Amino acid sequence: MFGSLFIVAEIASAHCGSPEVAKKLVRAASDAGADAVNLQKFCRDSLLVPSDPRYKNFERIEIEEDEWKDIIKCAKDAGIKVIGEVFDERSADFMVGEGIDFIKIHPTDMLNPFMLKHVAKEDVPIILSAGGCTFDEVESALNIVKDNGGEVVCIVYGFQNFPTKLEDTNMLVLKSLKERFGLPVGFHDHIDAEDELALYLPLVAVGLGATLIEKHITDDRSKKGFDYHSSLEPHEFKRMVEILRRVEKSMGDGKLCLSDAEKNYRERMMKKIVASRTIPKGKVIEMEDITFKRAKGGIYPNEFQKIVGRKSRVEIKEDEVITPEKVEE
Repeated sequence: MFGSLFIVAEIASAHCGSPEVAKKLVRAASDAGADAVNLQKFCRDSLLVPSDPRYKNFERIEIEEDEWKDIIKCAKDAGIKVIGEVFDERSADFMVGEGIDFIKIHPTDMLNPFMLKHVAKEDVPIILSAGGCTFDEVESALNIVKDNGGEVVCIVYGFQNFPTKLEDTNMLVLKSLKERFGLPVGFHDHIDAEDELALYLPLVAVGLGATLIEKHITDDRSKKGFDYHSSLEPHEFKRMVEILRRVEKSMGDGKLCLSDAEKNYRERMMKKIVASRTIPKGKVIEMEDITFKRAKGGIYPNEFQKIVGRKSRVEIKEDEVITPEKVEE
């Protein structure tokens, strides 16, 4: 499903509770060339206890379901896919009912078999977030989803530490996840958006095998809203997409088949068999009669058996390319 690079703009809580800001960010993600937006849907009373210090913030940013319908419609109208990152069963049911394209399980519920079972029964492809989890815990989540009829299409790695330190990014986990589970992997970094590497770490991830790149987006980082630490502004996000698309072109298909450009390079650069001295007609060609130099046409040194030990049909001058047609069978 993620055979080509799939770029996701994570809106998360950057809307700060405003449906209009959410729709603005959806359109910005589409304009920037993202393939999908990640919309986080939660019911605060199912997410955390009222005594939690974060409860008031979640109360402030929670968006009503009628408003979510408009946001999802906005995404569909913009021609961009929707990932519903859900934090409770009601939110999962709602998002699926609105026709989202993928369900994403946040690390919040990676150790919650009940949520995993519920989501597995929804007829929507599933993305798992491995941040903060051990390999065994990821494997357990995969098994629960599979045993309950669900399909995990990608495992995404990354965690938010407001911002995450570069040394904690641990990008080689991408290779380990891919090798251990044999599934497409994605990268979701959260380093400081002011760091120049914020644009370039995703490129490293692609080189390590990631086929999904997810990045926070915000309308204005200077406002210091939710998740601003690791969020790119629309023009930055667009630049990242442009760079990633160029890198994607350079990746090829992994097959060692020569392109026309590479065949031309090969013809210009690789040495051919040429005469080291003038070879009279009828002479049995010896190794001493040949040498290897760049030349137009002819055959490569690894095919010397086609020349050595055979009689020349014609006189071959020094530095002249020797081809099989110039020797007897």
